[in-house]
Amino acid sequence: MTIKCKKNELEKIILCDVQKEIYPGLEKILIRTIKDSGFPALKLDKKIDFDLLYRQRTN
Repeated sequence: MTIKCKKNELEKIILCDVQKEIYPGLEKILIRTIKDSGFPALKLDKKIDFDLLYRQRTN
C-alpha cells in the first residue's frame, strides 16, 4: 500500500508531529542520565512548542 502526500505534509510530519511524539521520552532519558551521572537534578521548565517552530520555519 502506497500513501501519497505532498512534500509539505511529509515535512510537517517529520519536523513537527514525530518530534512531539519522541521528545517526552528523550527528555526523560536525558534527565535520568544526568541524574545517574552524579550531577544535580535537572529540571527543564520550558517545553518546546514544535508547532510554533514549524510555523516559524515555513513563514
